[in-house]
Amino acid sequence: MSTQDIDKETLKADLVKHLKEQADANSEAVALESHEAQATGTDEVDVDDISHEDEAGDLHAMYQETDDRQQELITTAENLDVSAKETVEPGAVVSFGDEVYLVGVAVSEFESQGRSFSGISTDAPIYNGISGKRAGDTFDLNDATQTITSVQ
Repeated sequence: MSTQDIDKETLKADLVKHLKEQADANSEAVALESHEAQATGTDEVDVDDISHEDEAGDLHAMYQETDDRQQELITTAENLDVSAKETVEPGAVVSFGDEVYLVGVAVSEFESQGRSFSGISTDAPIYNGISGKRAGDTFDLNDATQTITSVQ
């Protein structure tokens, strides 16, 4: 399948599904940590119990922050304009090297339409190097010149 054969609406839906699955897994971890952060229910209070509760509470806060960031990513993905693009911008599908990327959301590799995709955030340093470029344009990545093979 060439990048021209990619249904971008399906790609977007698969991205949102992937992000929601990650968020659900994180929410389960938050719930578990929240449960562990609660008091043991015994009348005796041990210094170690308090220490463990503090650690669990800290972990809960960390997981909650991660959950909040994940929800922001989902919202960003849902709002991506995946209409046809001629230049690299949010919502574009870009290929270079042997990889294919969806621009606009930083995300680990996910599957759609029998292919693997990764996401590139507009905050990522690489985005500065490829923003506004077209298929056939070059940019430098890790001391090597890369050619953008397609933009959709």
